[in-house]
Amino acid sequence: VEHMSPVMQKVMGVFSELVAFLFSTVILVYGGVKISSLAMGQMTSSLHVAVGVFYVIMPVCGVVNMIYTALNMADIWKTRPEEYPFPTARKYLGYARDIVGAEHLMWGTDLPSTLTSATVQEQIDYVKGIFSEKEEKWFFSKTAEKVYF
Repeated sequence: VEHMSPVMQKVMGVFSELVAFLFSTVILVYGGVKISSLAMGQMTSSLHVAVGVFYVIMPVCGVVNMIYTALNMADIWKTRPEEYPFPTARKYLGYARDIVGAEHLMWGTDLPSTLTSATVQEQIDYVKGIFSEKEEKWFFSKTAEKVYF
């Protein structure tokens, strides 16, 4: 998908969400209502509760998932891919630093696909200003040293 045009990436993203939406509709909502209805006549021997009560969560989860996938489809369609210096990524990296601390974050270069949108130097530079000098040392090296050595 990464090698497709931005429009095709959006189409594929919306298509995958549409598949999840249809699964939620047919299997979770429709199937969940059917199985709940069928099982309402059966009682559990230990709890004396209709078995169908335990299946009611399926259509509830289906509706929640349908809402989630619909929102995702709308978000995918209206969002443009960000370019360097990736303001959204900077914002979320700042959130992560605030939540867990720089000593629990680690920079990595394991995704070659990221090099299609920014050079290694640009990826390093976009972190500047998010972390203090001490936090940068943790982010770029000390966390890795702590984890791997």
